[in-house]
Amino acid sequence: MIERIKAALDKGELSERRQAYLEHRLSYLELHKEIRTAVRDAIADLGDDATRVERKAAMEEVRATFSDQLQDLKDARRDAVKKRRHRRGADEADGAEG
Repeated sequence: MIERIKAALDKGELSERRQAYLEHRLSYLELHKEIRTAVRDAIADLGDDATRVERKAAMEEVRATFSDQLQDLKDARRDAVKKRRHRRGADEADGAEG
């Protein structure tokens, strides 16, 4: 999935809106890949004799370390959507006056 998005972005034949969406999606997928890798590593470090509670605690610890980055991505996406809606509202208002 990540490779397909990168290939689409490299083509450069995308609308500004589509490119922004794909860039956000790429960042989101790469962060989730990094989180999954960190969770796997944390569980592997515990060893085979780790209890379910220990594995769950390790997963939550990893998620906590990435929570700020994930929240930043979500906030950036919300801001982009708000700006686009605001511009669309301004464009519609300009069209209604003319």
